[in-house]
Amino acid sequence: MKPDVFLACFVSLALSATTATSPATPFQGITPTVPGTVIGSNFDVGGSGVSYYLPQSGGGSSTYRSDSGAANLKANSDTTTGNACNVGTLATGSYFIYSVNVTVAGSYDVKLRVGSGTGGAFHLESDGTVLTGSVAVPVTGSWNTAASWSTIDAGKVTLTAGAHKLKLTVDKQYFDLNTITLSAGYTYGAAQPLWYTSAAATTVYLAPRTDGKAGSGTASDPYDASSAAKYDALVQRFKSNVDIYYAAGVYLTNGWNNATTTAGTNCRHLGAGIDQTIIRLTSTATGWVMFAVDYNQRADGFQMYNLTLDANANQNTAFQQHKTSVTQVNINGSNILFKNDKFIGFGTAIQGNECFPFFIGSSGYFAGQTFSHVHLDSCTFTSPATGNQDGCSISTVAADPSVNTVDFLTTNCQFLNVASDFTYCHALCGNICTYNTVNGGDVGWYSEPGSWGGSNVATAAAVIDHNTFINVNRALLLTFHPNGQWNAPVTFSNNTVTMPNIWSSSVVDINGSVGIFPTVKSMSIIGNTIGGVNQKTSDASAYYGVRSSGFGTQGPVIGSLTIQNNHFNSYVPSGQEFSLNTKADPQVTASGNVYSNGAQVGLSWTTQ
Repeated sequence: MKPDVFLACFVSLALSATTATSPATPFQGITPTVPGTVIGSNFDVGGSGVSYYLPQSGGGSSTYRSDSGAANLKANSDTTTGNACNVGTLATGSYFIYSVNVTVAGSYDVKLRVGSGTGGAFHLESDGTVLTGSVAVPVTGSWNTAASWSTIDAGKVTLTAGAHKLKLTVDKQYFDLNTITLSAGYTYGAAQPLWYTSAAATTVYLAPRTDGKAGSGTASDPYDASSAAKYDALVQRFKSNVDIYYAAGVYLTNGWNNATTTAGTNCRHLGAGIDQTIIRLTSTATGWVMFAVDYNQRADGFQMYNLTLDANANQNTAFQQHKTSVTQVNINGSNILFKNDKFIGFGTAIQGNECFPFFIGSSGYFAGQTFSHVHLDSCTFTSPATGNQDGCSISTVAADPSVNTVDFLTTNCQFLNVASDFTYCHALCGNICTYNTVNGGDVGWYSEPGSWGGSNVATAAAVIDHNTFINVNRALLLTFHPNGQWNAPVTFSNNTVTMPNIWSSSVVDINGSVGIFPTVKSMSIIGNTIGGVNQKTSDASAYYGVRSSGFGTQGPVIGSLTIQNNHFNSYVPSGQEFSLNTKADPQVTASGNVYSNGAQVGLSWTTQ
């Protein structure tokens, strides 16, 4: 395979935020958000000459979508990202249009996953405005194999917030396209907006040097971090009140153990970009997490930007011997920010040992204290380990209910192909989760009141808003222990849910062994768009929108339930959209819930 060829096309064009006039509409009604990743095979619906154009067939075929563009869909061999299909063997003149929603105006790095046996070229437009020059696609290897995919750089673009039509046009044949990723950019050595108000006392620069020099830590003479021993020593030396800037390259670490702290106060790690700066746990590491503090310590002001964190589980000897789970982050504190980072290679090789790749969940040790401003923003979780022996809860941005939390937010993150062979896989756990995309796995948003070990009564509201859940068995799952209670509102609103063809899947599911009433103070399910993929009419009774059955004649599980203005598309069979329990849900307000043909969605009741 030839190495990647990166053609940087630095463009700074301000675009209008008005909706484009193209009649093309989003595939499955789902508009990808930017920053984020656009799936190549999810080009808009509209037909040839409207949402795509293919001057010749690529020889592919797929049941993934029914329009004639399927002639160029191929089974996806890229194991790192994407979905079941890619668009392949693209001839000169081909184009695809993608509806996107830019959530934050700004400059974005554009990267594509491509494969080609001959080489090719393309350019990008938005709303008719050219974004890039012609970007070369290198020869990456043989066609459509796992090893033949490469990530190439299409440069920088400036986008205003709002709806846009992104267009990819093939300038030179042939190549395959898997994904287009637009992420907030950062240049090595450049200034970064401050998350906390005070400036760092120290600034140092690192690089995996090959010249044998130790370096002095300046931008022109960075410290040498070319081995795990050297890198770990630098992390211990500079772990408080410091900005650490990383050059591109791979940095090895032995991670955290009880004798060290790898996440210090007011310490910011600033990389050169996702997949450019990679911090990787060594194969001989005996610790189970990369960046952490002990349960009774705080890492206030800890931040990481523009990095890939590789837990490297499948290459870890302890993992191979079924002795450990391997994760990336486990810390407590305030003013914590992870932005534009990528998490890969996490897993658990021990039965009964759940994997928590990203965990900010201050324990009951801090009862009565307040933690504030903890954000997980524009991060990607993908490519977990295989050979797992238990389940995985990927991102936890929360705290024991005895701890006060303010502004705990998970936003604009992507969870792509994360199910692996975990016994279960939960993507999100946190009080405020907005504009995230979850593609695959068991559960989108999850909480388990009564399992926390300190107080088991949640008093902070939960807001799950404007997320996209694709092929998850349940978009929201609350599983209660007998002593668990959510004594605050839960809001599930403005989400797009595409249910898989799995028997007994649901959008909102509440279950468990409840013992405190009402178990949930109130719940609002408002303004969601709900669809499905290849669901069987014969299994209509097994697909649910909202389900709270199975509580028998016990007292009110939900104090008050509001179900309003939800839209079910034609993929979802009728009959069990809202399966409620007369005892569990005594106060229900329902209105404005419709199918795609405008028919009203009714309620079905049970006493079980």
